[in-house]
Amino acid sequence: PIAVLRSSVVKQVKGGLPRCLRDLLRLANSRQGQGFVLQLPTGSRIVKMTCKNNLGDESALNNGLSFKGASGLLPCISCKNVAMKGKKRNASDYIQEISCAEPALFDQRTNEDFEDAYKLCTNKRSRLSNPKFEELERQLGLNYNCHGIIGDESLRDFISVADSLTYDAMHTYFQSGVVNAEMTLVLSRLKASGIKWTSVETFFKADFAFPGHWKRNYDSLHECFNEAREKSSKKVFKAGASEMLGIVPVFNHFLVLLPEPVKTTMADVVACFNKLNACIQLYKQAKGAVENDGDDGCHTMLADKWMLAEKDHQATFCEVYGANKVKPKHHYRLHLPKQFQRDGIVLDCFPCERFYKVQKHAARNFKNTTQFEKSVLANTLFK
Repeated sequence: PIAVLRSSVVKQVKGGLPRCLRDLLRLANSRQGQGFVLQLPTGSRIVKMTCKNNLGDESALNNGLSFKGASGLLPCISCKNVAMKGKKRNASDYIQEISCAEPALFDQRTNEDFEDAYKLCTNKRSRLSNPKFEELERQLGLNYNCHGIIGDESLRDFISVADSLTYDAMHTYFQSGVVNAEMTLVLSRLKASGIKWTSVETFFKADFAFPGHWKRNYDSLHECFNEAREKSSKKVFKAGASEMLGIVPVFNHFLVLLPEPVKTTMADVVACFNKLNACIQLYKQAKGAVENDGDDGCHTMLADKWMLAEKDHQATFCEVYGANKVKPKHHYRLHLPKQFQRDGIVLDCFPCERFYKVQKHAARNFKNTTQFEKSVLANTLFK
């Protein structure tokens, strides 16, 4: 990590998190690209930085770039013509809803689009009443912030907001994401057909042979279907992201082995989850791909196959459960194969989330908040 900052401190900063990120990037871009001095116990070092990827979950990207996300008319930062379900106001073929399964219809924002939206808000801020200005922000999907990254001209050669935007697959799939939403719907259908959570729990207790490096975590997957988890999963199925990686293929196998007549009556549900499982397996395959392995064609073929699987599942999900069940993350996942093709690797937050434990452990050891961030960062770096 290069920075640690308490959320309580962020709230005191004028401009909030976008201001903090802007100042951090300004520091990284200081001295006209020559870098900045980092003081280490072993001496001073010149550090140069480039900003290639802005990776984060939905909340982090929206907060960091001052976007409204699902609370705005346009929930996707990348697309300027994709609206929330039910927000399409006319019969125009240009405007698409988040249930759309055809990425070719999405109109991607450019850096100029971000800048134009910011300039429009700047010009209208003093001319419109607060309610009318808030409506303008909602239509643009933007939270106007004059201290943020988008409005900073000095950073435009350092960071390309449009080209660096990277949705996190881990949160998109597994943290109140696409998989959690479908697990909730499938378990509800199973319960209505007389198959309770305890039946799924018993199935997961079977002697499955997991790879050695997964065995320690996956041997307890059955606990995700115990009584306590069922009570806490009234709105959405709850499980850790790592748990979800193990749950999906085993649960898919459970559905394949459903007894008659349940299997017949739930054939569409089983088929839909099978397609979701295919998406997750392609995501895992892409994670294992080697960056710049000398064969760009393999990456392109895998990205295309992954995209076809995502499109197929999106369309099937809408047919089985209805477009009203589609969440913004169903749309965000359609950007993942393109990101993989762009970067040559899958960038997700699994490593970051695991490393948070180190920082949180370090933070618990400090009570003096005068130099809290500096102490935590130093303790983390030299641990």
